Amino acid sequence: MDVLAFACELAMLALLVVSGWSLGDGGLLGIALAVLYPAVAVLVWARWIAPTATRRLPDPWRFVVQVMIFGLTSAAAAASGRLVLG
Repeated sequence: MDVLAFACELAMLALLVVSGWSLGDGGLLGIALAVLYPAVAVLVWARWIAPTATRRLPDPWRFVVQVMIFGLTSAAAAASGRLVLG
């Protein structure tokens, strides 16, 4: 299960990169969004969700934040025209 969860997290980051690039229409804005979206997700994950996080959220709240991150990833994918992936 841990391997599957890690694969889903990597897929989420890849989808954030692709969505950011598409929403920025390439160019400098696309590069900025392709870096910013996954960076924010990684920061939130490392700060409050990761098993080694110093300020790890308690169980029900950690799940809520995980669902929010995956939901926002889905919304970004849908906004960039990737409805099936979203």
